[in-house]
Amino acid sequence: MLFFLIISPRVLGTLIVLKYPYPWRVEEPSIYESVRVHTALQTGRTENDLVPNAPSLGTKEGYLLKQGAVVKSWKQRWFTLRRNELKYFKDQMYEEPIRTLDLKACSAVQFDYSQERINCFCLVFPERTFYLCAKTGVEADEWIKILRWKLVSFSMLRFAHRAVRNYLKTSLVLVQFSDQYMQSKKYHSTSGASIEY
Repeated sequence: MLFFLIISPRVLGTLIVLKYPYPWRVEEPSIYESVRVHTALQTGRTENDLVPNAPSLGTKEGYLLKQGAVVKSWKQRWFTLRRNELKYFKDQMYEEPIRTLDLKACSAVQFDYSQERINCFCLVFPERTFYLCAKTGVEADEWIKILRWKLVSFSMLRFAHRAVRNYLKTSLVLVQFSDQYMQSKKYHSTSGASIEY
């Protein structure tokens, strides 16, 4: 969603320029919370009997095969996708990731047919392309869709930031020009009083 500033000459007030037009870090809403509570009431269970930590919107996790950078062998890794980070771990039980990929630096996510495996896709980064394979075509498609959705969200956010920044630069130039114009229209008398023509 893009936000644009609309300023009317009839509106009186003070223009406040925010560094970010909304909080930079916002917790994603959990789309499952109300469903969990409702299910608990229907079944007579308590909320604690159900899934303790339901995933947030825009998250995904699961096992994928990943091709090594130097040795081109394939290894199974546990992947988690949260916000702009795709992390992979040696196993689901490990708490420390092997690597964290910042998706803001990713330029493309696409199916890859160059590998000798099926259900593969790749993530293109400036320094490297990561090749991943899912167990099924449906699973690969799910990963690609959510990763592409994230990339589109980041590019829209960058576009909105650029649009606001450009608008503010243009507004500043117009204000400076207006001030200079008004100063040139004033005649200062010898008594110190300003007379406008």
